[in-house]
Amino acid sequence: MKTLNKHIKWRKEKEILICDCKRNINLKVPLKYEKELIKLEKGEKINEKLELDFKKLGFLVDLEIKQINDLNELFKLLDKFLKRARTNSFLTKRYKENPKLFIGIYLDKELIGAIGGFYREDYSLISELAIDSKFRRRGFATLLVKEFEKKAGKIQVGALDEAIGFYESLGYESYLFVQKDKENFYIKHTSDLKRIIELRKKCPSLCFQYIFRKYWE
Repeated sequence: MKTLNKHIKWRKEKEILICDCKRNINLKVPLKYEKELIKLEKGEKINEKLELDFKKLGFLVDLEIKQINDLNELFKLLDKFLKRARTNSFLTKRYKENPKLFIGIYLDKELIGAIGGFYREDYSLISELAIDSKFRRRGFATLLVKEFEKKAGKIQVGALDEAIGFYESLGYESYLFVQKDKENFYIKHTSDLKRIIELRKKCPSLCFQYIFRKYWE
């Protein structure tokens, strides 16, 4: 896959203005190419002539999705862009058990996003998902989840409020996980953010979290 290098910025005015900020190169292209640029940002195939022109200008770099081999690189990314609940030693152990469930997205060989998980009972848990803030809103999290799905079978993931729409858009079923002392309950199809906020206010002694599942029969 090819995508724009990290120094490329563009905006839409009467034309599309493209700037390679590192090399101080500026370019104008017609508005009709806006959709092509959006596709290119996501690593999707675009108009062959435009791709060739951008390649000649040095605007394009490789975008790869592959198994992570350098855990230190992963931990650095997670520390910077994710509120972590799991330690390096815990993730290292899980990685050694199933390295295929730790996947990175690399822009010109630089790790800019990662997903990690491990097996629990009869399903796989997505435990980490992080994207470098400079590369968000380009569909890279979706690419990582879809790659994880190829290797994982049944999947479950606990999601923060802001991730509800993301997992629903990928076809995950939502459940409300309720925890009281040592008792756990699952309520199906409850991804109403207003409802969970109300429940938290009414029942401060309970723990509420959204759980998303896919490929469960």
